[in-house]
Amino acid sequence: MASDDLQRRFLEEFTAEATEHLDTAEAALVAFDTSGFDTAGQAEIMRAMHTIKGGAGYLTLTGIQDLAHAIETAVKRLDQTPLAGSGRLEVLFEAFDTLRELLARPTDPGGVPEALLEALQVSQEEAQLSPAATNGTIDNALENVMRQQCQALSAAAGRFALDKDDTTAQAMLRRVLATVRSAATYAGDDGLLEAIEDIDQSPARDAARCEALRLRLKRILEPPCANGRTSQTQPVDAGEPRRGADQGSSAAFQGQFLRVSSDHVDALVRQAGEMLTLRNQLQHFLRSLEAEGCADHLCRTGKGLALGLGKAVDELQNVSLELRLIQLSSIFQRLPRVARDVAQRTGKRTRLHIEGGETGIDKSVAEVIADPLVHMVRNAIDHGIEPPEEREAIGKEAEGLVEVRAAREGNDIVISVRDDGRGVDPDAVRSTAVARGIVAEAAAADLSLDGIYDLLFLPGFSTASTVTEISGRGVGLDVVRANVRSAGGDVSIRSEAGSFTIIEMRLPVRVSARDVLLVEAANEWYGIPLDTVRRTLSMPSAGLQTIAGTPAIVHDEQVVPLLSLAELLGQAHHRARPEWLDVVVLDSRSQTGALLVDAIGQRYQLTVKPLDPYLATPGVDGAAILADGRVVLVLDPEPLMNALEERSCNRSSPWSSSRS
Repeated sequence: MASDDLQRRFLEEFTAEATEHLDTAEAALVAFDTSGFDTAGQAEIMRAMHTIKGGAGYLTLTGIQDLAHAIETAVKRLDQTPLAGSGRLEVLFEAFDTLRELLARPTDPGGVPEALLEALQVSQEEAQLSPAATNGTIDNALENVMRQQCQALSAAAGRFALDKDDTTAQAMLRRVLATVRSAATYAGDDGLLEAIEDIDQSPARDAARCEALRLRLKRILEPPCANGRTSQTQPVDAGEPRRGADQGSSAAFQGQFLRVSSDHVDALVRQAGEMLTLRNQLQHFLRSLEAEGCADHLCRTGKGLALGLGKAVDELQNVSLELRLIQLSSIFQRLPRVARDVAQRTGKRTRLHIEGGETGIDKSVAEVIADPLVHMVRNAIDHGIEPPEEREAIGKEAEGLVEVRAAREGNDIVISVRDDGRGVDPDAVRSTAVARGIVAEAAAADLSLDGIYDLLFLPGFSTASTVTEISGRGVGLDVVRANVRSAGGDVSIRSEAGSFTIIEMRLPVRVSARDVLLVEAANEWYGIPLDTVRRTLSMPSAGLQTIAGTPAIVHDEQVVPLLSLAELLGQAHHRARPEWLDVVVLDSRSQTGALLVDAIGQRYQLTVKPLDPYLATPGVDGAAILADGRVVLVLDPEPLMNALEERSCNRSSPWSSSRS
């Protein structure tokens, strides 16, 4: 591998791992603020900084290395200085923010700001590592690589023991040789390079070469090292399992996980989607052969092969989509710091409770909701929780409570943010809407509670009397709803004035492959997501009702408005009123409605791809390819239901008796 490519790969891996370590350290620091200092948290922060320092030294990122070392030094002294009123935590949070900024641009040169070092009470000399220490961190990083490769070699040796010609083990050995050679080249370890070349060019069989390399790496890891270096180790707490090749169970557990680029996972999902389309096309082709009189035994053989392929494709599709799932804890871990900062700026006492962080959600959906979730927590504290003296005056505890919960419900993930603050005042929302000319006074008086809550999602709408740096600008909930809907979800509000407010996001667990029901309208086929279809009906036209001039059907003792899908999509519809109606009853997140279609087709599992922005249309979620090669549009039921409600108010008929 070229030196530049090697440097780039190591840099990407370092920044990803360093950010995870920084998140862990920041969570421990937030715990200091709420629960007080404890040595376990201190050790956790120091371990995280030590790891970041070592990786930065390996890549000669001096600024990151020095700051991590300065934080480690300052945290080491925390048990010698009372935290209450000392301001040390604020300085450490500032240092964490600076370190996060450096990790976002690791290749930009820059040292640690002198003012920050003074605030940390760490001298410039203490913050900077000596050249000898820098070399030591490079050695440590190289040894970490060796440990990982020893685990890979142990696995390869096990396979060779069962089959001396195992091709998978041979490939593992080649990868280990390439990785060790690259790391040794980068670290400048000529002795190890020579040993690698000797083993690589050895005439011995792969099993023997594998064992020789494993023993060579094991000698490097045992102090004193074979090349004369002294192994540097970080002390661990009593009871903490040691990490290393000699800890079989720990090493085996660690070996179950791989760090894979998200781009590679996305590519796998795309290819799985393409295979899903090909499977559908193969099944369609076999049905065509059978219809044309192909020999029975050939059709049976083809169907058997197609069935086996279909099962494999389904499994691949499921596995690839599972790889895209991440735990919500990766988003939730940002929230304690956010809640702490807002509470301090506003002078409020707040406790944050988080539940359901183990819930999995698609990576692309998680990325979309990360910022909205942060805003919702900020808004709950700044705009919802009352000041301590106000809470006590009305009989509440001085400390407010904000709860963030996540749970899976069917194919959806429900994430809610609840605060026990002042709630939403419907009268204040009405008055603000009327004063700003958003709704007329008479219309505002007729608004339902849900209609009032919907006003809060309008761009620029806010009932705050003052603008702060945290909230009150009217920028937030409209963006939250837009982001969540772009991910295929929706947002709702429930509140009780003086008691609580709950903002709830409902999102799909996965994206990409969708189960859809095909329907025909105006000589075109469309897909409707199956999870929104309550029922399909074929009913006599005599069963059609007219309620207040609006076509409707009665389903499950409920009056459901009915409109033509072709009409909703703006398609010319020439069909006269038929004797029988094909109807699809939809259940969206906000309402129930019925669509009149020309025909109801079969269920399909399709890979839905988004439309180009120039082709995007409200009510259309994306496009997919059917087995016979036709392209169909997959509909987004929520905008269709909203349009259905609006058009049903116009009391129009879904048919035209005289169109030509």
